[in-house]
Amino acid sequence: MEFLILGAVEAWCSGARLCLGRTKQRQVLLRLLLARDEAVGMTDLIDEIWEQPPASAIQNLRMYAANIRRLLESSPGRTALARQGSGYRLSLRDAELDADAFETACARGRRAAGQTDLDRAAAELTRALGLWRGAAAEDIPHGGYTAARCAALTEARAAAVEDLATVRLQAGDVTSAARLAGELTAQDPLRERAQRLLMLARYAAGDTVGALRAYDHVRRELARELGLDPARELWQLHQAILRRADAAELISALAPGRPMAQLPRGSPAAPPYRAGPPGSPGQSGTPAQLPALAAGLVPRPGPDAWLSLVHAEQPGELTGGPLVIAITGMGGIGKTTLALAFAHRIRDAYPDGQLHADLAGFSRGEPAGPAQVLHRFLKSLGVAAPPPAADEAAALFRSMTAGRRMLIMLDNAATAAQVRPLLPGSPGHLVVVISRTRMTALVAGSGARLLTLTPMDDAQARELLVTRAGPRWCAQDPAAVSEIIDACAGLPLALALVAAHATSMPDQPPRAIAASLREGGFDALDPADEQAGLRPVFAWSCRQLSPAAARLLGLLAAAPGPDTEFAAAASAAGLPARAARQLTGELRDANLVTESSGSRLVIHDLLRGYAAEQYLATAGPRGTRAALRRLLDYYRAGLQAATSRRWLVAAPRAAGTSGGLAFGEMGGSRDWVSANCDTLIAAVHAAAGAGLDRHAYLLAVGLCDHLQRQGRYQDQAAAQLVAVRAAQRLGERAAQAEAHRGAGRARAHLGEHGPAFGHFGAAMELFAAAGDLRGQAETERNLSWAEGLTGDNAAALAHAATSLSLCEQLGDQAGAAIARNAMGWYCAQLGRLAEAEEHCARALAAVSAPAHASIRASALDSLGFIHRARGDHDAAARAYRQAGALYQQVDDRPARALTLRHLGASHLAAGRPGEAAEAWREAHQILAAIGHPKAAEAATDLARLPRHPCPVPRPGAVS
Repeated sequence: MEFLILGAVEAWCSGARLCLGRTKQRQVLLRLLLARDEAVGMTDLIDEIWEQPPASAIQNLRMYAANIRRLLESSPGRTALARQGSGYRLSLRDAELDADAFETACARGRRAAGQTDLDRAAAELTRALGLWRGAAAEDIPHGGYTAARCAALTEARAAAVEDLATVRLQAGDVTSAARLAGELTAQDPLRERAQRLLMLARYAAGDTVGALRAYDHVRRELARELGLDPARELWQLHQAILRRADAAELISALAPGRPMAQLPRGSPAAPPYRAGPPGSPGQSGTPAQLPALAAGLVPRPGPDAWLSLVHAEQPGELTGGPLVIAITGMGGIGKTTLALAFAHRIRDAYPDGQLHADLAGFSRGEPAGPAQVLHRFLKSLGVAAPPPAADEAAALFRSMTAGRRMLIMLDNAATAAQVRPLLPGSPGHLVVVISRTRMTALVAGSGARLLTLTPMDDAQARELLVTRAGPRWCAQDPAAVSEIIDACAGLPLALALVAAHATSMPDQPPRAIAASLREGGFDALDPADEQAGLRPVFAWSCRQLSPAAARLLGLLAAAPGPDTEFAAAASAAGLPARAARQLTGELRDANLVTESSGSRLVIHDLLRGYAAEQYLATAGPRGTRAALRRLLDYYRAGLQAATSRRWLVAAPRAAGTSGGLAFGEMGGSRDWVSANCDTLIAAVHAAAGAGLDRHAYLLAVGLCDHLQRQGRYQDQAAAQLVAVRAAQRLGERAAQAEAHRGAGRARAHLGEHGPAFGHFGAAMELFAAAGDLRGQAETERNLSWAEGLTGDNAAALAHAATSLSLCEQLGDQAGAAIARNAMGWYCAQLGRLAEAEEHCARALAAVSAPAHASIRASALDSLGFIHRARGDHDAAARAYRQAGALYQQVDDRPARALTLRHLGASHLAAGRPGEAAEAWREAHQILAAIGHPKAAEAATDLARLPRHPCPVPRPGAVS
């Protein structure tokens, strides 16, 4: 008898294929085969085959076992199935299972490889892999045990492919090795052993660029999928390839007994040119001017890998000019440290030496002129009397560097014009330019490759502090260290200042430094050397700006929120779009702002504080307040365009000043509110702080519905409290009432029922005093919903009826539909299902416009509950699906999640646990993503599957 599971499950006897029966019988056979002569209990077999076993499960299993036994008896004296305890045991003879034959051949191949018998090793491993006809047991559903065993077999197959690729590589067949490793990495990019083999095979074949591309690909995949850097062995191979190590020595490191970590250092490839004759100028000594690396260097894997890849892409016989790499970014971002680490790593590839110059583009005094730098370079190359004129010196420099291979580092460059005369004219050189400006002209004119450095992530920032300040200091108070990291916002210079302060004052704990940063910012930590602190670094960066660009930077820094929309910035500055874009481009080129998707302008947090301070000193309180008012006018107009609430008074179409961008030019929608939500929340508080009460009120109330739909109840409550106080200062009753109503809704969602009813009561009194029937109707509706949350369904029904009466007096069809649906819901809670269905059906029929999608969704959710209460779970599921689709359309995430929970309960009650799990899983994902307080309840839903009754749905009336 022969059993095959490395592909479709089959059984053969005397050259004939046996019929294994239906799927579940095949599952039983597979489970017994994988047990390999061990008894399998009846419970294990049941768990393997059924999610919810039928009452006849044991009887069915006995029938399957009897069928399998008859099948085996067709070849007497061979494989046997016997009862053992409460289960069964399948006895196998040697080599009857192809998985056993596979493992045996793999073991023989590995032994042969250890004995350096490469031909035999390749033959055995090839024979082992030839047993595979597809995925393990690919035609049979997998239970828990089977899935785990098949996954182990799949991993064993991949390991065998890696072993064969290693043997092929050691035998000199780099093409076959690359093909095998490439097939594995295509299936699983995170297999680092396969990636090492692929890199080494490509390198041995002369494809250095391909090898480095493979490393860059796995590095990015590891970072994206797992948040990890490559393993040490992979990184070491990458470094060896960069050093041009001998491929044969690298392959010999794969041999048994010599781990990959012991890679030979190798030596750089010979330069593809002829050096000058002995005694020629510059041959008396080789310049080595690179500054020393600072202690405590922290790797930055992404930029490091990019630099290595760009460097390796250059062919050995260059036909153009030098390779120019420009590293740019804001001051203090770590450009020079990164560049120096890279330069030291690859300097052996440039045997004619290294030149270095600080071009002083962002420091006290005038930037270094090309003639001055060229004079020093030529002296280093052996020219006793360089010509004084810049053009003649540049020509001589190009002549002196022709036919050589040199590394030239130009730090602190201000402009491309400052750099161009310092570039060699021949191939073979590497020029690294470091600048706070984007150097786009150097990219366009000299083909420079551009790397813009961004702040460190939290893990790198913590590593820098641990490295510089010491692990013991950081371990004293992890919470304070986290606060310091947040304050530094990923800026290496700021982190270095903290570390310097910690090491110079070791008795000062992290908590004290964190307090200093809270109270006085980084001025308290700036060193005595005024050139090394944050303030001078920022000052010299801003000094290069035009006055108009400096003003715009200050406006952006003073603007509330994490970022600012371009149109909002133009409005705050009172500028037409074209002028604003020119100034934004200047700031972007200076690496003082970044522009994210959607034309949003972002300033680094530390630079924001400095620039806002400078702007306030220049513009004064009056100018700052005027700019903030223009910005808030823009946001008011945006909310007006995105909503149609009666309380949002008409805002100016333009931004408040001549030439400012109008919101209408940018377009308004709910998407705009979502994109600007955090900034709008900050604008509410900024308006209140500046005494602009009407702006504070209108923005807060305008955000209320959106924040509720997003489940951001804490933000909603805080903004509505600002609105209440602003309306009180304005002395406007209707505004106070609306703000109280919004605050009540937020508090009720947070489960704070006492404060919620207090706000609703205040709103009702104010609306009544103002004779505002619509406000009273909406507040009655909110009171109905809030009473329902407390479980008083009778009181909730009474408030809903009052709201309906008021809406009918007003002729408010939409409001009446909401109230009718609420009445239907609470009738259903009280068991009055016929009355409930009538109310909800009338509510659904009364509204059909797209603007009423939320009302229709709520009515459908209520009808779903009614159908479910009657036991019609299919009708309930249909209603819930329709409601969920409408809630998704209006982006009401909490309501959609609630409806999905109801849908899951209906599926479970109808005997569809798989569909229930799918609905509940999506509900939990939505609620967890927005930090909703009911996310834990949704997780409990999932935990109840599949053996427990479904949860009782909560009220779904519109709040």
